[in-house]
Amino acid sequence: MCPSLFVVQKQIGCFGDHLERALDGYYFGYQTDMTVEVCASKARSQGFPYFGVQAGGHCLAGNNLTRALTLYGPASACTSKCTGNNNQYCGGSFQQNVYFTYPEDVCRGNPCDDGGLQGSTCTAVPGGSGLNAYSCSCPANSARNSSQASCTCNSGYSLSGGACGLVQKQIGCFGDHLERALDGYYFGYQTDMTVEVCASKARSQGFPYFGVQAGGHCLAGNNLTRALTLYGPASACTSKCTGNNNQYCGGSFQQNVYFTYPEDVCRGNPCDDGGLQGSTCTAVPGGSGLNAYNCSCPANSARNSSQASCTCNSGYSLSGGACGPACPWPGDPSLGGSYAFSCSSCTVSSSTATAPCTLSCNCRDVSGYTHYSSLPLAACASKLVDNNNGQLTCRAEPQPSLSPPPTPLLAPRPLPSPPPPPSSMRRCDKPSWWCGDTNQVAKQVFCDDDGTLDWICVEPSTGKRGAITSKLSCASDDSRTGWPNAPSSLCPSEFGTASPPPLPPPVSSPSSLTRSPPQSTSSCPWAGDPSSVGGSYAFSCSSCTVSSSTATAPCTLACYCRDGSGYTRSSSLPLAGCASKLVDNNNGQLTCRV
Repeated sequence: MCPSLFVVQKQIGCFGDHLERALDGYYFGYQTDMTVEVCASKARSQGFPYFGVQAGGHCLAGNNLTRALTLYGPASACTSKCTGNNNQYCGGSFQQNVYFTYPEDVCRGNPCDDGGLQGSTCTAVPGGSGLNAYSCSCPANSARNSSQASCTCNSGYSLSGGACGLVQKQIGCFGDHLERALDGYYFGYQTDMTVEVCASKARSQGFPYFGVQAGGHCLAGNNLTRALTLYGPASACTSKCTGNNNQYCGGSFQQNVYFTYPEDVCRGNPCDDGGLQGSTCTAVPGGSGLNAYNCSCPANSARNSSQASCTCNSGYSLSGGACGPACPWPGDPSLGGSYAFSCSSCTVSSSTATAPCTLSCNCRDVSGYTHYSSLPLAACASKLVDNNNGQLTCRAEPQPSLSPPPTPLLAPRPLPSPPPPPSSMRRCDKPSWWCGDTNQVAKQVFCDDDGTLDWICVEPSTGKRGAITSKLSCASDDSRTGWPNAPSSLCPSEFGTASPPPLPPPVSSPSSLTRSPPQSTSSCPWAGDPSSVGGSYAFSCSSCTVSSSTATAPCTLACYCRDGSGYTRSSSLPLAGCASKLVDNNNGQLTCRV
């Protein structure tokens, strides 16, 4: 008889194994007559292209060569003799010699595709052994080297849907809510959501940024600054993607934000997202997150790596797409704190309706400290118009009429505004340390009739108070300021309870009225009252109602106010509708003018 003909088996190498089998197609059990050929025959009978012998007498087979070689990686103790042939080695304890089942057709099963890529082609290499027994023609953006069983994606690309796509560049985890931070498009909830699926949807609509949220939601938008700052950073993007358990897709109202085009992170120019115009974006090769690009910012602006876009430098504000100096209205936190300002004097270079005027303002902060002068608002308000977006402009002077307007019956003639005090007015100096705590409020007032402005300091939460007064030589030590329990006599106008002097009796003719405006106890917060609104806000009075205009009764003033963010509490009527009825008593409060 002719001897049996055996095909010479092609060994790939020695690799690890464990209870979760690396060759997971079939386990043939332990045999006392195990040889390499016996195991090959059993694998052929089941049609598996790869097999392994282990611990002397075990035989296993499977379909995926990449899994067989990488699940536990290479091993080095395949030293157990086969139970059926003492001249052969059959692996070791949880280590196995892996072979091609069909050495005459090593490409059966196409090992080039075993890594998940689709579309590769396997070609046998005559005389080649191990992983050099075949070569792979790999699809776009992928390759294989001789230490790998299959094609893998090139650097900068990742596997998705059987193909290699660009690796998505994550920016970070950020908050969201019903008013969407990424407000361009919402693609709904999907049970097969992955980062790549959402990126594809965002690309289809041309949005440069996208976010995955709550496992299966996909959103996209055009403004990166909005996406990152509307609700700020978050920390619970821990929901697994519904279509890929190895990826995270945000959390409840929290989203992982990505560049849609990782190959072109400057698409959409994130440097301009804050409203500035004229910045230039440059991609940084290998950069990640907000370090994936640099910004060349326009004059008086800059960007740091924690910001998405260029922002104005300290002392400058954004207007018309550029950063320029402006009169702070209603406040500019960049000036060293959360201040609120009121314009206390102005200069108008043109008063015609067709030519814009030039406005210069001297400003007083929320504590009452005057930076340049203390001219009352009344000297300026009649020339200003609030355009309802936090900026003041000049009002054109009214043109003279050919005939005098009719005088309303029974209406008293308005009194002229009190003249502003001279800019050279004497005042006490306030040391920077005095009344400097955040819960204390300082104001400049007249504590007596000597014509010198004094200082008072109050702590609303505790009732503590003190005053720097001219009658005590403007001293700031506690013994002379009375801190923390200043007597009423130190500053009767603020601490005392004395009634104001009686008004003179009415005269017979309205045209001869010369009374000063009554100082009402009703007032609208002007320059802001942090203790009453819960924060350091700035207000502008946008409308008012006067219930009495007689000289003998104080008026009742109702104001609608807008805070520093531009949010209108009740209404947004312009300042012009109210200013003519108000008087600034120069201590941060407005009262009604008769």
